Amino acid sequence: MEASVILAKIKMIEDGIIPAMTAAELSIMLSEMNEQEKKIAKRKFRKIWRKIAKNPSYARSMSLGTKDPDRNIKANRAAIVAIHYARSQKINP
Repeated sequence: MEASVILAKIKMIEDGIIPAMTAAELSIMLSEMNEQEKKIAKRKFRKIWRKIAKNPSYARSMSLGTKDPDRNIKANRAAIVAIHYARSQKINP
C-alpha cells in the first residue's frame, strides 16, 4: 500500500470518518458498526464532503444540491473524499 494512502487513512480516522477507499470497503466497515456509530460517522462524512464540494471543480461531480442521491452519486462522493485525503498528504522522503 502506498504511503499517501496509509497517511490518508490515518487522517480519515483522526477526523472521525470511515477510512474506506472503495465502495466495497465502505460497505464492509459500515456493516461492522452499530447504529449510533454509523450515524456519527455519516454525519462527519457529510460535513467533510460539503466542505470539499465548495470547490467549484468538485461541485458538479459530487451532485451538490441533489435531494435524493442515488447509489452512484454516493459512491462518487466517497471516492472524491478519499482522493482528497490522499492528495492532501505530504510525504517527505
